[in-house]
Amino acid sequence: MKNSLEKVLNAPRPIKQLMLYIFDFFIILFSIFISFTIRTGDFYFPDDNQLIIFVSAIILALPIFFFLGLYNEIIRYSGTYSFYQILKANIIYGLFFISLISGIK
Repeated sequence: MKNSLEKVLNAPRPIKQLMLYIFDFFIILFSIFISFTIRTGDFYFPDDNQLIIFVSAIILALPIFFFLGLYNEIIRYSGTYSFYQILKANIIYGLFFISLISGIK
């Protein structure tokens, strides 16, 4: 375990950023899945019409996080500035996603 953690920590910056992209990809999908599961009260599996919600979440979130420098900030250091960048990125993503989902209905 310690050896694996050291490999990750000593990996080059592009590899760490790629790992963060992949992590965010799955966390975004998982959070939408869980929110629908909680909302419906049953195990949720999206149909073809609802897959656009999952795809649009990824298409919106990852570029917003990238262009606001979120992945650079997290890798470099964590502090107050990073917290505000993360907060700003999530607010912008949330507003765009809510607008998109509201327009789909």
